[in-house]
Amino acid sequence: MSDKALTWEDVICKVEGLRSLPDDWDGMGAAKPSPAAIDRTMQLCRFFAAFGWTLPFRVVPSPAGTVGFEWQGDDGQGRYYREIEVNTDGTADWMVVDENNHAEHGGLDQVEAQSP
Repeated sequence: MSDKALTWEDVICKVEGLRSLPDDWDGMGAAKPSPAAIDRTMQLCRFFAAFGWTLPFRVVPSPAGTVGFEWQGDDGQGRYYREIEVNTDGTADWMVVDENNHAEHGGLDQVEAQSP
């Protein structure tokens, strides 16, 4: 999903559509997103929607079979870039970069339910 979604339901529909991607979907040998990654991504979308999280800038498959969420913008305290990558086994990792290029990262179980 590289275009801006209007609702979390739009995001969920686009993520569900990733199930139809074949291996080599990019013409360069990319693995199709794993079922575990898609299932976990949809679960996270529902969680984010329930807690009123800001819609991501994009949700995209990677050539490694993972699915990534990306947010970027200005939260009133400065510019930021945030991402969550859902791995092929359904685990997830996050990273936050502030306007000073200071980065933090960890496993998703370390993230509190706050809006990115």
